[in-house]
Amino acid sequence: MTRTHDQDVTLDLYHDMNKIGEDSNKELYGKLGDEINMTLSQVKWYLLSWSKSVRKRDNNICQNCGEIAVNSHHIIHKKNYPQLMLNINNGISLCKKYHNECHLWGN
Repeated sequence: MTRTHDQDVTLDLYHDMNKIGEDSNKELYGKLGDEINMTLSQVKWYLLSWSKSVRKRDNNICQNCGEIAVNSHHIIHKKNYPQLMLNINNGISLCKKYHNECHLWGN
């Protein structure tokens, strides 16, 4: 997969890519990349593009409560099915509250 130049790559996206590469995620994203034949930087870029596409499809609205969505969530977890991690139909837009609930994180 090659990235085209006409895709919207912003400075914010660049900073978000660096967050995805934090040490706690490097091993997971590296393994996912190996399974689908991508480098770590490609995995990071495509996941951010996927996330933006899911939220755009859902008009940046949380699909649980109707508030503004700030996260895209994988319906089928990418660790279990890496081949679905970039499928837009495997995503749902969620606000912070409901995204945290999906992962059983505190608010």
